[in-house]
Amino acid sequence: TSESKTIETLNKIQAALPSPVDEIFHLTIAKNYPLIDGRPQNAVLQQECVFYGNLVDNIKATLHVLTKVLKGDLNATAENIHVLEEIKDSVVPVEWIKPPYQSAHSLWSFLKTLSQQVEYFRKWVFSSYPEMVWLGAFVFPKAFLTSIILERVYKDRISPRKLCLDFYPLQSISNSPKNSTDGKYYITG
Repeated sequence: TSESKTIETLNKIQAALPSPVDEIFHLTIAKNYPLIDGRPQNAVLQQECVFYGNLVDNIKATLHVLTKVLKGDLNATAENIHVLEEIKDSVVPVEWIKPPYQSAHSLWSFLKTLSQQVEYFRKWVFSSYPEMVWLGAFVFPKAFLTSIILERVYKDRISPRKLCLDFYPLQSISNSPKNSTDGKYYITG
């Protein structure tokens, strides 16, 4: 039936979602990246992880409700019907991409990118600072770039008005240090 196919699609979406940003994740962030002066990037990391955690939780909750609607356990709302139609059309439901998070991807591309973004921050939290900063993973990329300036402000005790970011395109960082250190950040799309 049409409902069983849609439930199967909802299950596939559920399986494609990244692992949740759970309590252990947040405790690890708080321990390894505390909110202290001189480390504004820690606040940005925490902000990004909270945002992605809420987004994934919202999608999971929506999928749970939609499954109940399709099984006849709940009455459908106009929003439920709208989300189901968008999913059937392989479009990302607008309820999932409210500002500031925007996506022009198809549903499956969106889910793949979302998983990559959450995994990027998961590796950062549980392993170490990334060798290459993936600016595209950030919902708030300006906050990260501002944190670079603020880190220097705290370190050198100078006015942020005296600083600016310089960008130098590189073909490769193979001959450079393998991580972003000493005021140098290797940033990719």
